[in-house]
Amino acid sequence: VGERLGLAPTDVQHMQWLIANQHTMYFWATRRDISDPSLIAEIAREVGTAHGLRDLYLFTFCRVETIAPGAMSAWNARMLDELWRAVSASLEGSEPDVTEQLVRIRHELVAGIADPERRASMAAFVEHAGERYLLSNSLEAMRFHSDVVARRRNGLAFGATDQDTAPGTLEIVIGCDDRPGLLADLTAALAAGRFSVDSAQVYTRKVQGGPDEAFDIFHVTHPNVGADHLMQPELERLRENILRLLGGQERASE
Repeated sequence: VGERLGLAPTDVQHMQWLIANQHTMYFWATRRDISDPSLIAEIAREVGTAHGLRDLYLFTFCRVETIAPGAMSAWNARMLDELWRAVSASLEGSEPDVTEQLVRIRHELVAGIADPERRASMAAFVEHAGERYLLSNSLEAMRFHSDVVARRRNGLAFGATDQDTAPGTLEIVIGCDDRPGLLADLTAALAAGRFSVDSAQVYTRKVQGGPDEAFDIFHVTHPNVGADHLMQPELERLRENILRLLGGQERASE
């Protein structure tokens, strides 16, 4: 096909290489430890040049978005971006400056908020946010998470949204004091409410002068997603069940 299109032999070979490796970069980004220097060196040897890396990155992004719309979540996009930057730095003989990217993300999160009270709340939230969290979520998602945490009542922060999620899914955000067995309790409540977890991010936030805070993000499906009049009671029931588990009125096995 490339020859019929009039491509040069070197371009045909490059196209063949891209097609032969169309799965590899997505696999590296989502299934391997991209902070491992030996992996970065291995990928750098595989792609060979910055030109090959750039084209494989672009091809991977377009391919995933085209074949499986919604699969390119904010987390997957960030992992691909970080892998590209790390391997690019390796090929160019320099270290990737993750610190600079984190400073930029923190600045953009706060700078994009006009309301002073919400701005201060966002700044406090970002102060305790870890590197993995900041690199795995979009700016709008993190602003929503900050609003949820600010509305914490009776020891529980709880919120749900269908923004920045795959079609037919919800993002449920839960924040509370951390303790052993907490994740098991939360997943029991989700399972009892017929919520199926597609993916999760689990964090522990250090809060000055208080206990560590668990901050968990679940992307879920449910039979009633898309029907707000049915979904809202299910979410309220889930919140009440989590409160009962946290307060010891209910056990996860029940």
